[in-house]
Amino acid sequence: MKKRGTSQIDWIMSMALFLLYVAWFFFFISPSIDLGSNKDSMGLLLKSNFYDEFKTELRRFPLFIESENLTRRKPVFVNYTINWTDIKFESGDSFFIWGNKLVFLANLSPETETYWILEGGNYVSEYMYEGINIEPDWVSTENLSVEYKDSLPKKAVYKGNTRWEDADYYLNDVDFDAVATSYDDSGIAGIYTAGTENINHTSMVFAGNQEIYNFITPESPDSSFIFGIDMELEDYNHYYSDNNNYGTMEYTGEVQELGYTYDYITLYSGTEGLSMYFDEDVDFNLSFYNKTLFLKIRVPVSDEYRYRMVFHDGNYTSVSREEYSARFGVIDTIEGIYLENITTNYTYLKEKWNFLSSKEFSIRVYENTSAYSYLQESPLYEIGLTPGRRNVLALRQDLYALDTGGTLTPINVNYRIW
Repeated sequence: MKKRGTSQIDWIMSMALFLLYVAWFFFFISPSIDLGSNKDSMGLLLKSNFYDEFKTELRRFPLFIESENLTRRKPVFVNYTINWTDIKFESGDSFFIWGNKLVFLANLSPETETYWILEGGNYVSEYMYEGINIEPDWVSTENLSVEYKDSLPKKAVYKGNTRWEDADYYLNDVDFDAVATSYDDSGIAGIYTAGTENINHTSMVFAGNQEIYNFITPESPDSSFIFGIDMELEDYNHYYSDNNNYGTMEYTGEVQELGYTYDYITLYSGTEGLSMYFDEDVDFNLSFYNKTLFLKIRVPVSDEYRYRMVFHDGNYTSVSREEYSARFGVIDTIEGIYLENITTNYTYLKEKWNFLSSKEFSIRVYENTSAYSYLQESPLYEIGLTPGRRNVLALRQDLYALDTGGTLTPINVNYRIW
């Protein structure tokens, strides 16, 4: 017959052995738990930190240009109210921002032309355009040279011959005395600005274009002025504005005059002509005698005003008023890894990402030329240590690299944690 005390001792010893077994069980399996769930979490965190650290973001949007009757590379002035200046054309076309205008040379045609614009790449303007020479008091491009005085056009030479000269400018029939003048080389155009206390006059000549673009901008939107131009021209024999205002000028020893109001005039003789286009009607006054031709123009100005002088071959049928339309499309956002931003400073990244001090990692970035590219090729970038012969968690991620030109390139990113 067993005693009660002996059973109790057996029960106590059995419980002790059971507890010891449980303790040893958790002691042995704890590393496996660490290698599993903890490293899975660290893997997800490592992926997220890498992407957030080295990603870049660009905005991309289209600009549509439509023209009915132009088939040339011409300056285009687009209303640009987006408050973004860090932009570039995806095609690499040169441009500049002038006031609230985006200005560039477009290939105009009857077909709709689409220009893609990128924003956000810390772009630097590079003025490398050929075909134009720009100096403080003159600018020249193919077949056209314009001289300036106080940043106002003074003389124009087309195909080696002076077409007009001795131009004088007036404001309410008083000499236009500029208090501030400037010129700028935009790469594709020479920009000349003369300003008084009341208005600014800006003149532009573009590479490869035989035209002078002029803008008059009042300092106050409530102001109104009469802007005047007097010039001496080549002895053109004909003038044309419309079927009511055209004719032949016969030069004699007596001064002859004619005048009318319209928003356009072409002066021509033989095979060459000069056309002038204005936003609204202006007063033209022509006086001529002994092979000398003078033109007076008076322009009512109350808001921003543009006029254009075009030098060309042929008569009034050879040119037309620029008619084009421009509109922006929907803005899209593109993301990717900016490879040039990747730093291989392992200690810095490990601390910044709050990675466990007891664990290590490595990251390798490969070109995504095949699913197993990392087995054959050296990585483009490598961050971290080499695990050696250790039990590691291996992860692979397919991403895209994004450059400042908006190109997305597939890449493989391989992660190791131990």
